[in-house]
Amino acid sequence: MKYYEFKYPSKTAARFEKSALAFINIILPFIVAVIVDYYLHKTPIVIFEWYSIAEKVLYILCIIASYLLFKTFVNNPKGVFVYDNYISIDRQTISKWHMSKMNFTIDIHDIEYCKMEKRSMSNYSDRYYHMLGGIGNPFIIIKTKTQTYCFCIENQEDFLNEVYKRMDNEQHSVSDD
Repeated sequence: MKYYEFKYPSKTAARFEKSALAFINIILPFIVAVIVDYYLHKTPIVIFEWYSIAEKVLYILCIIASYLLFKTFVNNPKGVFVYDNYISIDRQTISKWHMSKMNFTIDIHDIEYCKMEKRSMSNYSDRYYHMLGGIGNPFIIIKTKTQTYCFCIENQEDFLNEVYKRMDNEQHSVSDD
């Protein structure tokens, strides 16, 4: 297993990105609770006595969820892990483009290509939509049959060599069977 940390153009950019993502982890459960509470207020359920208790429980659960999301973000490493059979992109946060998942796992045998690419006007919107971590130029693109993953990490050439090595090992193990 090898670990590659997300890369940022400066320490200030890294601090800003990490602070913004930590804030998202804290505030997101409250946004969900306010939306749920808003729609529940429009139903006849509001007239029941137990509704105020349920509302308080909802906000207590929000506080707990915010704390757990923040603690996960602060304590767990953020970057890309390359294992023998898969790659794990560990962000520990939810973003506007990837609301359903915090971390991603890519099987080595599912990778169509993995390359380093410089940012240009032709690929900027695609890169922005799929960017999972780090900020910089050049960045890594991994394409599978169903998804594109973009991220900027330290030691990008070493990462590409590791992925290609594991892809070759995977192909040799499949051909030996």
